[in-house]
Amino acid sequence: MQVLICLSLILAFCLDNTLQLDIRAQPQAVGAGIIQGVVVSLPGTPIPSALVRAENMENMKDRVIVAADKDGRFTLNVHPGKWYVNAYKEDAGYPDCSIWFSGAVSEKTWRVVDVQSGQSVSVTIELGPKFATLELLIHEDKDTPTGGGLLFTWQGAGTEERRTTRTGHDISGFKRYLIPPDKPFKFSIRKEGYETWYSKIENGEEWMQLKSGEVFRMTAKLKKASGRK
Repeated sequence: MQVLICLSLILAFCLDNTLQLDIRAQPQAVGAGIIQGVVVSLPGTPIPSALVRAENMENMKDRVIVAADKDGRFTLNVHPGKWYVNAYKEDAGYPDCSIWFSGAVSEKTWRVVDVQSGQSVSVTIELGPKFATLELLIHEDKDTPTGGGLLFTWQGAGTEERRTTRTGHDISGFKRYLIPPDKPFKFSIRKEGYETWYSKIENGEEWMQLKSGEVFRMTAKLKKASGRK
């Protein structure tokens, strides 16, 4: 079973000058091709304002990102060649994932498009199922909010993946983590000078499983390691 590795595009906004978030601002170069289409959920409902990314298969640094309109439609101006095209909208529960757990997302989330000079290619990108959200507050002995390294273990995956927050945190200090639905998982929190904290739900079960679109809130209180003041 493949391990889910969600790749944040926030760095791409800072590092790549080719990013274009305003569809209307994209000039079409001579000899360029066009990728156009719509982003929808599994039931076929358009997803407005989803981010759509095209990555050249020969040079992964060659990428273009646009925002879909209110009807989920988008247009990408690219040079001829083969392109990976995907979409995401993390605040709506659809993360940007390049490698995912089998069955965690639709097979149509990533598409391969062959663009010819002067040609327009249409494609539908299908997102879903919607991920669950784990809201987590980490605090110390004195109830002071703090951070820590999270290690998630997915049942049957045989490995652990370090995950980072996708959608920020609210004013109460809870950080949000997007979780694949119906995939049993557990996690631990590690911070220097503190005992490792292990997740457990009310009945003492260590494995958790969240449904699509579910929001689950937890708090974790870290304790000083023995010999620490």
